[in-house]
Amino acid sequence: NRAAQAHRQAGSLFKPFVYLAAFEASRTGGQPSMTPASLLADEPVTFESDHGTWSPQNYDKQFRGNVTLRSALEQSLNVPAVRVAKAGGIQPILDVIRQLGVTTAMTSDLSLALGSPAVSLVDMVTAYGTMANGGIWVRPTGLRAASAREGATLWTATPERRQAVSPQAAYLVTSLLEGVVRRGTATKAKVLGLTGTIAGK
Repeated sequence: NRAAQAHRQAGSLFKPFVYLAAFEASRTGGQPSMTPASLLADEPVTFESDHGTWSPQNYDKQFRGNVTLRSALEQSLNVPAVRVAKAGGIQPILDVIRQLGVTTAMTSDLSLALGSPAVSLVDMVTAYGTMANGGIWVRPTGLRAASAREGATLWTATPERRQAVSPQAAYLVTSLLEGVVRRGTATKAKVLGLTGTIAGK
């Protein structure tokens, strides 16, 4: 079952979780207020760790100075995401990832912000589905219902559900992901003929 058993590095799919954790912390007073319009520094930076120094780079090896959080996610910039993770701490991001339904073992260093863990497809679909569902997590199920040959319903799934993250933070991240499709790294989705309001990464 490749959806549940095959694992691969998530990469930039984790960046929305970094910003989601920051929005949640802002709501509860856990860190300075952060919004999609907050300015983040996209400049060279070096972090110390148990494994030595680490200087994250953007995919194009360029730096853009101060950028809005919205632009940072739309352009999938690595440095601002790592800076936000450093400022807010790794544990809140891990907590958000777990609340969204990701069950895979996680690293606990700054590389988490850039999606270093290997995760399953079903975990990622569950996490993104939770954000799209107003922050409500629903346990994935392979069957919706079972019926008799004559059409009578024999069984209907009643998936477990809970409010995983706030509707406000989920809305903000979904709005950011709409920008990723409109102006950012996922604009090619429009070439595939997708229409209407689409959020993606």
